Amino acid sequence: MTDAPHAIATLKSPPNAPRLAPSRSADDASAGDARDLAALEQAKAFEAAFVSQMLKFGGLDETVSAEAGYGGEAFATFMLDALAEQIVERGGFGVAEAVYRQLTEGNDG
Repeated sequence: MTDAPHAIATLKSPPNAPRLAPSRSADDASAGDARDLAALEQAKAFEAAFVSQMLKFGGLDETVSAEAGYGGEAFATFMLDALAEQIVERGGFGVAEAVYRQLTEGNDG
């Protein structure tokens, strides 16, 4: 099982730069870092969408929009999305970390 503070630290900042082989150029290294950063952002976006759906199917959208009046349901969706993004930025449930590892597995050269 992963250590929760380690998982949070991993997701809040870009991953450590990979050790580069001497034959790789600086352009190759920065392209790899950009791919890693893009993979991390996509993994976070995936977890945020997943968490938003969990909150919706848990009934939070109905609770939020119950007294909101006409159009409240539409804004409840935006609120759930924002809440899910905040949950992920604060460490989430580890889904983004697992997705990131899968996306970057084997990209070391």
